[in-house]
Amino acid sequence: MEPMTIEVCDDCAYVNGTPHVLIANDPGADRVRQRLIIGDPMGKEEAQPAPAAPPAPVEANADDDTLTTANRRPATPRSALGNQDKVYPESDYFGWRALVGQINVRGTGPTDPVWAQIGSSPFSAYQFAVNDECWFAYHVPHDIVPSTDMHFHAHWLADGVDGNAVKWEFTYTHALGFAQEAYDLDGTVAVAEQSPPATAYVHMVTETTFQELGITEPDGIIYCRIRRVTNGAVDNADNIYLLTADIHYQSTSRGTIGRSPNFWRGATP
Repeated sequence: MEPMTIEVCDDCAYVNGTPHVLIANDPGADRVRQRLIIGDPMGKEEAQPAPAAPPAPVEANADDDTLTTANRRPATPRSALGNQDKVYPESDYFGWRALVGQINVRGTGPTDPVWAQIGSSPFSAYQFAVNDECWFAYHVPHDIVPSTDMHFHAHWLADGVDGNAVKWEFTYTHALGFAQEAYDLDGTVAVAEQSPPATAYVHMVTETTFQELGITEPDGIIYCRIRRVTNGAVDNADNIYLLTADIHYQSTSRGTIGRSPNFWRGATP
């Protein structure tokens, strides 16, 4: 059995590296960490210096409530805004994450997709003809980088080898939460199309160009109608199944201090 290691300094103790048991503080003690190993009562191991204290946190600029509007990290870290740590050590860019939603349909109507078996498999999904539609609600997460671009995309597959393009239309609207904004009910439209290969059941991911939603903080809802529309030429005649649709967004990889505005000042810790 491996010996149990107990590390003791003048104000705390670690057992197998796990902090910590408070002990009486001795102002006159040297700040060294004494290692006592059970099974070695003589304590022959050399004393080791205590680790250096962590650096003091970098304070946020009092006049700056939001993160940079660019997709690069600012030159000066702002720990209160959650962006002082890079996603990758060799990169100065924010990473991408996905907002995944659930397909919602009315259940009846001429433009409702049909719930259908995929080939002869045990799997089923919504089968979309041209003009069929569904709805998604996406909650804006607390790790979003404010005022950065987003990309909508559809995950789908076809059951045949027709190579004609499949086109998806995304009509979306967004409003900040906490009674700060009203929804624009006209919405904004983005489209994307893609031609599948001559192989059945290939997983297709069809993505829009960047969309400037201008989202400045979390906890809003992006509400979106997704519809299969004609490609304007010869539409794909295979059965087209939509599995889900999600949004790529840029992430700080951290949450916010506050649960409500102002999220980065810690109004509601």
